[in-house]
Parts: sequence; structure tokens; C-alpha cells
Amino acid sequence: MQSLDTVFQKKGLTEQFLYNVYSYLPAPGQTWDGDNSKSIPWILCADEAFNVEPNGVNNFCNNIFTANNEEFMKWKRYYEGIRNASIFIKRAPECKELNTIQLREYIGEAQFLKAYFYFELMKQYGPVCLVPEDGFTLEQPIEEILITRNSWDECVDYVNNLLQEAAQKLPDERPSSDFGKPTSGAALAARSRLLLYSASPLFNGNTSYADFKDKKTGINYINQIKDESKWAIAVLAAKEVINKGKYKLMNVPKDEKTPELPKNVISDPDFYNQYPNGAAGIDHYLSYANMFNGAVSGSKNTEIIFAMPGIGIDQYCAPNKMRGYSSYNVTQKLVDAYYMINGKTIEEGGSDPDYPYTTEKSSSSTNFSGYILPSGVYGWYLNREMRFYATIGFNRSYYIGSSSPRSAYKNFEAEFHSGGNCTDAVSGTWMTDRFRYCMTGYLCRKFQHSEDVFGGSYYGSVKPKVWIDYRLAEIYLNYVEALNELTGSHTIGEQTVSRDPSEIKKYFNMIRYRAGLPGITLSDADNVEKVRQLIRKERQIELAWEGHRYFDVRRWKIAIEEENDNVTGMAVNKKEDDGFYRVVQVKEVAYAYKRFSSRKNFWPIPQTEITKNTNIIQNPGWE
Repeated sequence: MQSLDTVFQKKGLTEQFLYNVYSYLPAPGQTWDGDNSKSIPWILCADEAFNVEPNGVNNFCNNIFTANNEEFMKWKRYYEGIRNASIFIKRAPECKELNTIQLREYIGEAQFLKAYFYFELMKQYGPVCLVPEDGFTLEQPIEEILITRNSWDECVDYVNNLLQEAAQKLPDERPSSDFGKPTSGAALAARSRLLLYSASPLFNGNTSYADFKDKKTGINYINQIKDESKWAIAVLAAKEVINKGKYKLMNVPKDEKTPELPKNVISDPDFYNQYPNGAAGIDHYLSYANMFNGAVSGSKNTEIIFAMPGIGIDQYCAPNKMRGYSSYNVTQKLVDAYYMINGKTIEEGGSDPDYPYTTEKSSSSTNFSGYILPSGVYGWYLNREMRFYATIGFNRSYYIGSSSPRSAYKNFEAEFHSGGNCTDAVSGTWMTDRFRYCMTGYLCRKFQHSEDVFGGSYYGSVKPKVWIDYRLAEIYLNYVEALNELTGSHTIGEQTVSRDPSEIKKYFNMIRYRAGLPGITLSDADNVEKVRQLIRKERQIELAWEGHRYFDVRRWKIAIEEENDNVTGMAVNKKEDDGFYRVVQVKEVAYAYKRFSSRKNFWPIPQTEITKNTNIIQNPGWE
């Protein structure tokens, strides 16, 4: 093994050290327990998904997780990444074979990674311990090594400064060969999310944590007085990313296969204008679907701010019949959240004769934007917005699987009902056992391309994909949310910020128009509570299955309402025309429910860490 003195004398070894720091990044598209060191559970722990297999995800969802569980515990791993990033930042200047520009950029990368690891710790555990820049030495007294947790605000300030420094050093753009490395925009996007979270009710004046404090100093880990200026700071952080002008919402021009916009959308006078000033001129299905399914390479996706090569979730969301696992199911709750094609909710859908929310099945097959909607599809799944079709696999969804040389694995309608072609009762179905079938009647197809067939080249191939960690649509939603929460005018540095309905309308509507939906009016934008609820619903839909929902319901302090229910879906134990189309509780396994208590705002710090350092206070409820 090379000594550090040797490593930082050679350019190649110095670069290898930095590459090793990257290895501590999580695999966000990987959510299973198999590789516990990299996988993360946020999608499956939220109310948008259900994992049919018994493991640590469901233990957490069911509130029977303890501080002695090992699944998904990232405390040690991320601190190892922080330590190595700190070593690199301190010692990389010793490498004289690096020129000034290379050294500056590499240090910026290490600062970004260090901030990333800290932020991941904070998202999972709340306030954490900020380690001294130079680490510890064997000569230091034990009381200096056994550090305590810092307050949330101290952690935010530290990580925010790291990201600002990184943004100054990192390039604005990278060649495709460097895909997966951060840019200045990535650092600023991470700031936007960090500061939005910090302004949110969970972390801003949350008196529920009045007794959560350092046992020696008595300092509260979560501040007890709401500070509205934090929303103003979050506004400016998001706008800084937007003002860079480096990113734009991905859109695909319309062609002859693009469906017409809905008729009689009279609530929005701008709706039929050309995108982005209206919804016309683009293909709304492909503009959303192609962002995730591999149709466009990550380096050419104009919306991506930071992403990582590779994705592992797609096979777990695919039907058994195409050699998927069917393990990760969509909940009825998410299915019902999507709008009708005219922008109405499903509750309002029955009031529109052109686009009803009905129980009547489709009488003919339609093909739009390369998406096939077969005849016989139940009315609940007709006339829905394009993000619904890009995301949700429902009974009789059509899977093309064009890469397969074998007819058995392509061009089929998925049947999730009893006796169907994607259930455990079908002889010969790929990897069937009592857990490997769809128990809600819904799978996520967001990360699947029409070519995809799993199981190896003999069966077909899978389109290469990337996991998008930060994208522009999130930044727009961050921006309008923070703007909406301002009640007064705030001067931050040399900039003054106040609530601006025209800005809220502009950036919110760009997302809605890209989806082919009517936008909000200035009158809507004037209503703070209405906009708040619209933004929460839009994040639920636009960012579905991207790892946001878990944190959103917590930071808004609504998890007690949203994550305290049984998992529901279709009656998959019934035949299609004999009771399948009913919303029922999933009873195929005993753990198909989610229970939230306030302790689940944060994960428990591993008991092994508490035992090693008795100065670390355990998170409330996990003692």
C-alpha cells in the first residue's frame, strides 16, 4: 500500500485517490439491501411505493426498525468519505505534477463530495457531527476526539460554505467523457435543496424539538424560532441556478404522432401558445419520458444538473413476463394523484364530458408518441395526463420489448389480475415465488425504454440509463415554493426579495406546460395556500420515484397524515372482470402498511456509534 506521502507526489496516484472519494457516493437508483454500502431506500419508504419483499425497508415503514438494525445505515460510510475528501483537500497541493487549473478543479470536486456526504447524513439523521478539518491525531486527549453533534443551522452553514467554495472552483460545463463529475451548477443545485430544506417547518422554528439539545451546552439542535429570511435565502439560491442559463427543461418537438391538446381548456388563456409560453409545439409524453428511459444520453439531456451513470431500479419495476422482478410496486395513492389530461383532478374528472373519469373500458386501441394504449383498458386509466403514462404501468399496459429476439418477452399487455400473465400463478414465469409479483396492480415504468427486456442478451437488451440526482424542474419548484412562503420583504446581502405572484406563475407554468397541462393564473398565484397545495401535488407527480417524496412530507411536517395508512391497489387476487378493479388494501403480505411516528423524521444513529462515543445524543424516540 502506498503511503500518503508517496500518493501525493504523483499525478496518477493523486487522481486515483480522488476517484476513490467518488466511490463513497450512493447508488440512488439502487434501493435493495444486497449492496447495503451503496443502496438507499427513500423511494420505497415513501407513500408512493411498496416493496413486496420482506426486508429492512418494510421494517422501517412498519415502525419496527431499531438502532441495532444494519440496513441502510450510512453513518460510518459517509464519514469515511468525508475523511478521505478532507485528506485530499489538504494534501493535493503537494502534487507538483498538477497544474494550477487542475489542482483548483480537483479540490472543487473534493469539496463538492465532502458537502454531498454531509448533506446525505443530515437528510438521514438530522443534525450531525462536524469533524475538524484536519481530523484527529493519536496524541489528542479523548475528550477532544469524542465530539458532539452540531446544531442543524451550524451544519447547514458549514455545508453551504463548502458548496459555495466548490462552485467557484468547478467548471460550468464538462465534456461527455466526464459525465458524472460535478459542475459549478451541481454545487449550486445542492445548495438550493439544502437551503430549501433548512427553511422548511421541520427545521425552522420546530418547537416539537424543544428538548432535543446538547447535554453539555444546552444548545438546541433544531432552532426554536421561525426565521422567514431562510425562505428568502432559499429563493436566491434557486434563482442563482436558474440565472446561470446553462439548463433548460427537456422538450421534444411535436410530430405527426403527438396527440392534440385537450379541447376547451378555457381557464388558461396562454395554454395554446408555443412552449414555453404555452403548451403547444412539443410532444408532452416524450418530453418527460425520454428524460429517464435512456432515449437521450445523460450528457445530452439539457435538464440534468448532476447525475450518475447507471441505474439498478428498472428491472425491479418491470413485469415478470419481460423477466423483471415486479418487486417495487406503485401505490394507488400515487396513481390517483395524477391529473386528467385537461388538468382536472380525478375527483373533478366526471364533470367534463370530453375527458371523463369513467369505469367504461376503451373500445379501440390508440397509439400516441410511440406509446400504445390497447383496447379494453379500464376507464380509470384513460384521458390521464402524459406523465401518468410515462410513469405508471397498469393492467393492460402495453410493453413493446423490441430488443428481445423471442416473442414470449415482447409485445404484450401486462395482466396483473389473478391468472394473468404477470402473476405468481403462471407456470414458467421468470423468478416467481411468493414475493415476486405485483401486489398493487401497478408498476413504475418511468425508467424503462420500449427496447428493454431483462435477463441477458438471449432474452433482449436494456437501454443504458443514468440516475438524475438534480434537474432543473426541481430547481423551478424549489424557487416557487420558497417565493410562496414569503410574507414580507427581506434584504439578503445586496438583494431584496419578496413574494412575487408573476414569478410563481411563470416558473410553475413552465413545468405544467411541459406536461401538457393548463397553467395557473395570476389570481391563483395570489393565493398562498392554494399555491402551497399545488406545489406539493406537483412535486409528488413531477418528481415521482426520484427520491424526493420521502423528504418532502417530513420537511413539511405532514408525514403523520401521509404515511400512516395501509398500502392500497387493485384486487390482484380477483379475475379482471370479477372484482379486480376495486381499490382494496393489499393483504397478500402482512407488512403492506406504513406507520409514521415523529421519531421517523430521522433515522436512528447506529447504536454502535453511540456506544463508541457517549457524547453523541441519539435521535428522539430511538433511545
